[in-house]
Amino acid sequence: MAEDIFGPLVSPEDVIDAVTATLRIWMPEYLADRERKTGLERKAIPRPPTPQSYHGGTDFESWIGAEVPEVMVTAKPSGQPEIGSYGYTQAYAVGLGCLCVGVGGLFAERAEDDARIMAGHYGAASMLLVQQPDLGGLAERLRMTALPEVTFPDPERRAIQQSITEFEVWVPQVIKEDAGPLGPNPQESPGYEGHEEPFDEAPTVETVDIKVTVE
Repeated sequence: MAEDIFGPLVSPEDVIDAVTATLRIWMPEYLADRERKTGLERKAIPRPPTPQSYHGGTDFESWIGAEVPEVMVTAKPSGQPEIGSYGYTQAYAVGLGCLCVGVGGLFAERAEDDARIMAGHYGAASMLLVQQPDLGGLAERLRMTALPEVTFPDPERRAIQQSITEFEVWVPQVIKEDAGPLGPNPQESPGYEGHEEPFDEAPTVETVDIKVTVE
C-alpha cells in the first residue's frame, strides 16, 4: 500500500473511536474479572446489550437510555500541541462514563442501591483501560488522571447512576507539517484538470487588431 501523502490527520473523534473500539473488545472481560474478584456469579453484572451501547458524546448527558448499561466516551485537547521531528503531538483529556439503571433485587433491594453498586463495578472495570495504553495503535501513552466516581446524571431519578473515570491520552502524530501534496492545484481544487497545475487564469490576448486613423 502506498504511503498516505497527507500523513496523519487526527481529530478528537478519532480518539473517541479508538477508545470505544477498545472498550467493545475488552469491557466484557474487565467486568468478568470484576465478578471473579468480588465472588459474583458469571455475568451477574449486566453487560452493554448492543455495540451502540458504546458511543461518544460531547458530555455525559448524551446517554440514549434504551442501550443501558451504556458506556460514553468524551475527548478534548488538553494543553498546547507540541512539535517535534515526527510532527505534532497532542494530549487529550478522555472521560469514560458508564450509565447504569437499577431495577432492585439485582445487587440490593432498592433500585437506587442497585444502580450505585452496578455503576461502581463499571467504574472499577473502567480503570483497566490503562492496560490497553496504545488504543489499537493510535496512542503513545495513556494514564488515569481521576479514579471512578459515581454520580447522578439526573438527581430526580436516583435509580439512574453513572461512574465517571478520567484519563489523559497522548497521540504522537496528529499532523506533520512537512507532509501533504505539493503544487498550487490539488485534486479537489476548482481548477483541477487531471494533473497539478496553476489555477485557471484570465485569458491572454495574443492577436491585436489596431486601426489607426490619420488626421
